[in-house]
Amino acid sequence: MTAPVAPARPRPDTATALRAEYRLLLRSIATRGRIVAIGALAALSVLTALFVRLSDPSDPLDA
Repeated sequence: MTAPVAPARPRPDTATALRAEYRLLLRSIATRGRIVAIGALAALSVLTALFVRLSDPSDPLDA
């Protein structure tokens, strides 16, 4: 006599599985602190560009 076999469960579709994996990866990598740090670096970059642009309005390539 053979052992009873459990009925096969339906497998989730590929899109659902990929969405779940993407959420897990995003949740573990993109923490709140890292997002804030990236935003701060972006703001610092924009401020630096503004200060450089406003400090010397003459363009050396126009000479």
